[in-house]
Amino acid sequence: MIFMNMGVVNVKAALTMKNKYLVTVVRTGCVFIEADDESQALDIANHLKTDSVYWSDDWEATDVVEDDSALDNMYISEREFE
Repeated sequence: MIFMNMGVVNVKAALTMKNKYLVTVVRTGCVFIEADDESQALDIANHLKTDSVYWSDDWEATDVVEDDSALDNMYISEREFE
């Protein structure tokens, strides 16, 4: 069973008059379920706590919308690695 953990990151291109964006990031994980059928397995999985999931350390940016509602110090303007 694969899970997605949705989160958000605010991005700002620079301190000049650049646009500000809200970017959704997705992280995946899995959990081993023993159940009578797929429906029951999904039901059990949908009612687990975060600590029961084996989460991946990787994530992927999936969506971006212009958004300037966060405080200026919450925006990230540079890549952290190549």
